[in-house]
Amino acid sequence: MVGLEILNSAHLRSPSYIGFNWIRTIMNTLQAKNTSLSVRVVGLLALVSIISTQAATAQEPAKVLLLLHGMNSSPDTWNDFVALKFNSCPVIANGVLTDNSTPNPQGVLCYRVKFGSFDLRSGRVGLEGIKGTSSSSGDFSSFRDLRREVSRAVRGILDRHGNADTVLVAHSRGGLAARAFLQQRAGSRAKASVVGLLTTGTPHRGTRLGRIYKYLEAHPRGTCCQADWKVVDFLRGKRSCRVGLIPVDNPTPLDVRRPTIRDLADDAPAINTLNPGIKLLPAAIQYGQIVYSGVDLGILKIDIPVFDEYSVFGDGVCDQLSSEAERFILGASAPSQYPGDGVVPVANQRYFNLPGFSGDRKKRHQLRVNSGIIHTQETEQEAHISAVLAAMMGSWWTGQ
Repeated sequence: MVGLEILNSAHLRSPSYIGFNWIRTIMNTLQAKNTSLSVRVVGLLALVSIISTQAATAQEPAKVLLLLHGMNSSPDTWNDFVALKFNSCPVIANGVLTDNSTPNPQGVLCYRVKFGSFDLRSGRVGLEGIKGTSSSSGDFSSFRDLRREVSRAVRGILDRHGNADTVLVAHSRGGLAARAFLQQRAGSRAKASVVGLLTTGTPHRGTRLGRIYKYLEAHPRGTCCQADWKVVDFLRGKRSCRVGLIPVDNPTPLDVRRPTIRDLADDAPAINTLNPGIKLLPAAIQYGQIVYSGVDLGILKIDIPVFDEYSVFGDGVCDQLSSEAERFILGASAPSQYPGDGVVPVANQRYFNLPGFSGDRKKRHQLRVNSGIIHTQETEQEAHISAVLAAMMGSWWTGQ
């Protein structure tokens, strides 16, 4: 019988059969002279069902969580969080989705951005002539280039998932990349699709620790300051130190010679140019910030044998910066006067109080944690992230 193959109930349940071509096929079937009355009736019912399904789908946009890593990092920094909340969380590199995400029990999809698409072509050169590579994590990219990577990722999500609603969850410099994207003057479909922004450990006001770049630039290796360059090499993972008879390496290398360190200094032109644009953040979306305190500035590692922690300042274990470098970075203050997560002082992790921020006060959600968590551990804090997402997004995140 003409047209019966398109009325199979299994076909009607499949989203791939819902669309304009099927509507057109049904209409052609209904108009055919040799179509029986019973087929016409079933065809009309099918047409109504398809149109209703399309309408319902249009009213229920996909829910997407987009994770943004920070400097000297990668999408893998989110592994612990992803393992607790999602079945999958594919990477998006230069706007290209490597795979399809599957929704978690609450119906939320997850993707994570891999920054660095512009590092090779940025033309930026770090200290000692170092240049970006394909695995430089965005550390040779300007905020403008990082903004473009976020924009491409969100557009890629929309291409894959139609009218998706996206929440940006960003760690460290990833929060500045997210803001740079949302602070664009021109409106766009990608920007309009973002319904929330949560930052954790982000240096919204920069960090004094970033001043080390300018100091090293003025004191090249070999001209002076051997102690300072020993710290650089220890942080890079190119030098070991000893605690008694125990050799100590840095398992999470940090190369402070990369230009992103300069951009993140609290007195950097990059930060001072970005922050006035905060007035352009969309007023209607949900905002969150997680700020960490309890760790003095300069403490980068907390599991050194015997001594427990490593700081770039003072007279502690392994290599420390010279008193001259310490004064350049801290001024007359002590590291304890800048409590935070070891990298970013707590006061600098906030953006709600930046001049010009116009987010709805009822849509601002903050969590302050005073538990001694260091900067590199913040992406592992699923309980903290989920608590603020629940406050921000309600049933969108909790499914209840």
